[in-house]
Amino acid sequence: MDEVNQERDLFASVDHALRTFPIESSPPTLSKNILAQIRAKSQPRFRLTWFDYIASAFGATAASAMLFLLQSIPSQVIFNAQLESARFVNQQLLDFVNLFKW
Repeated sequence: MDEVNQERDLFASVDHALRTFPIESSPPTLSKNILAQIRAKSQPRFRLTWFDYIASAFGATAASAMLFLLQSIPSQVIFNAQLESARFVNQQLLDFVNLFKW
């Protein structure tokens, strides 16, 4: 327990020293020198890597495959899927309404 109090006292003394330390003003040429160093460095160039090309090719291929597969589904299957989804939603709504019946 004594170590905790000692550590707390050390932190308190450092905190007090930082709060009471006089603040010096910066030299007038400091901002000019910093801005000159910032302007001297060139802007980073945007570059595409091999992973960017592969990821975009994969995404385009996946989207094309999905469009092709959706176009090749027979209309009867689509109708049945819509019917079953409507039945499912209706059942979920009925179950929700039945929760609040007395």
